[in-house]
This record gives sequence, structure tokens and C-alpha cells, in this order.
Amino acid sequence: MKKERNISILHITPNLRYINLYQCESGYDSGLRKNHDHYFLYVHKGKGTIIIDKTSYKVALGDLLFCSPNIINRIIADEQNPFLLTGINFDFTNKFVNQKNLYPIDITLFDEQYLTEKIHFTDFEGFPPHIRFTDDLLFKKHITAIVELFDNKKKHWEIVANGQLQLLIALIIDHIIQGDMAHPQHKYQEIITYIQENYTSNLSNDLIATKFHYNPDYINKMIYSYTGLTIKQYIIDLRIRKAIDLLINSDWPINQVSSFIGYNNTYYFSKIFKKKTGFSPTLFRSNILT
Repeated sequence: MKKERNISILHITPNLRYINLYQCESGYDSGLRKNHDHYFLYVHKGKGTIIIDKTSYKVALGDLLFCSPNIINRIIADEQNPFLLTGINFDFTNKFVNQKNLYPIDITLFDEQYLTEKIHFTDFEGFPPHIRFTDDLLFKKHITAIVELFDNKKKHWEIVANGQLQLLIALIIDHIIQGDMAHPQHKYQEIITYIQENYTSNLSNDLIATKFHYNPDYINKMIYSYTGLTIKQYIIDLRIRKAIDLLINSDWPINQVSSFIGYNNTYYFSKIFKKKTGFSPTLFRSNILT
């Protein structure tokens, strides 16, 4: 089975492998570990250091850590105020339900043949290693619910637990996206404004990326996370909305409308317009005005 996969965040169907609520002892040190699957670690209380790959994070209440498969990680709890943690081992898809290796394991015992999946998201930049949630009650509520389901294991608990995990992942994704949009280095609104002011010209991912000093694929993912549309789809949507306005409120001929909104080929404009509205421009105008 192919373990490296490209998926949309809309197609996340998580499989919970293991979850716990663990009170660390004073100065607890997990040693160097790796996971065969994906791993979230949430800090309910306490403080200390979490190492993911080669980076150390000073963490406390409300911090969430994410670790991909086959990445070294380590937990070191504070001597005076040790952690209360929840670790969540999971897959983003249900392709490896029958593979039962569960938890972070000492690197000397780690075996790559048991790796589950390596996921690349087509419409999301991915999960950073350190995410600051503060003391979010809704987030903690979902974690607590999943822990209880896992511990009690009532009939069909997996269905409910995976549903709760899907909600939890959705909250994390939304938190990341909203945080990105608030971050000054992400010029979402500036880029959107530029597209709105120039959509009638010959815009492209490359042209917009060059103007804002981003990689074309990256800027396309940025706009998708903000609008739910690729740059191309967003431009088409703007053009068709303007075309509808002109068809209703002006007596311009179809070729003039087409040219004004950025389509020099009237036939191509008519084809796109019909695909979006269900009518040709001519039929749309005649139906609206009669």
C-alpha cells in the first residue's frame, strides 16, 4: 500500500490509535522517541520542554505540539511544575486501521517498516510543530471526550471517537488559518484587494506571486485557505459577477462585455459563463430583461 499521499483537508477521515491523560512526575524525561504515525501532544497543566526534530520548545498550559511519523521527539517536564499531558496517536486517513503499533517508541526499537502514512495536503500548509491554543475550553472539551471514549470502550466507540477527532482536527486547522491571517507576514487581504482591482487584466499565479514575493504554489494555497477558491477560480468568479452586472445594467454587446472583464475570446467567455450560470450570456440577458 502506498504510504505517501496527497489529500485535501476535506478528505481527512482520521483513525484514532491511542490517546491518554498522563501526569508526568517531577523532572520526567521520556528520552528520544519516534512515532510510526502522527502525534498531537496537548499540555493541560505544568510546564517544561518538548523537543521535536532538533528544535526545543518551552511549553505550558494550552500549548499543542504536532509531530509527523519518523521524527525524533522528547518530553522533559519541569522539576517544580510537571506536565499533565494528552498524547494522541492517529492517522489522517483510515487506510491503516488494522496496523496496531500505537505509541511513541524508543528510537532504538523504532522500525520504519511499520510506518503508516506520510500526508501532504493539497489545500493547507500543514501543521506547525508548536501551536499556541491558550486555555481553550472547547478544545479541551473535545480532548476530554475522546479520552473518555477510549478509556471506556463502549460498543462502537471508535465511530464516535473518530468523529470527535475529526472535529478536533478541524478546530486546529481553523485556529492555524485564522492565526495565519492575523500574522503580518501573511498579506491575505492585500493580495485579495489587488486581485479585485486587477481581475480584468491578464492575471496569473506567477504574476501575483512575483508582485508579493511568494512561491506561486504557496500563494495559491494561501488564497484557497482564505476564500475556498484557487486564484484562477477566484478570478473567474469575479469576472462572471461583473459580467452579470453589465448584462443586466448596460446595453453593451456581448463581445464588449467579454473584453471588458478580461476575455478577448467571446466564445471562451460564453463557455465559461454558461458553465457558471447555466445560461449563455445572450440567453441570460433575454431571460432577465423580459
